[in-house]
Amino acid sequence: MCQELIVGLNRQDTGHYMQTAFLMAMLDVVSTANSIDELGENIKTQAITSYGVPPDYKHMAHFVNGLTAFVQQVDNRNWADIHGPKLLTEKQWLAVDNSRASHTNGYMIIDSNYTVVMKWKT
Repeated sequence: MCQELIVGLNRQDTGHYMQTAFLMAMLDVVSTANSIDELGENIKTQAITSYGVPPDYKHMAHFVNGLTAFVQQVDNRNWADIHGPKLLTEKQWLAVDNSRASHTNGYMIIDSNYTVVMKWKT
């Protein structure tokens, strides 16, 4: 159960921090998943057990579905090669041109080396 804090002080009040928690969970489990459904369940479990995401987090499905759609763009035989993340400044991000997959959020890709590259919001 999440400790009640003033609105805005919980990590789950900020989408970017939660996206990062789910991303790290995905990176932890992507190499062991055998299907997209298994990947989704593993991301959810890992986010809850290792990254402090509340089990009843209202945007859980949104983040999990976004990441599974992201990974699904890569052939599942190469899921074990996915690693990262590599965080880039805005200037570095603009120089990135090769990607195997692109997240719908517009600031995350899987590059040609299977590295998850993310434009870091400062």
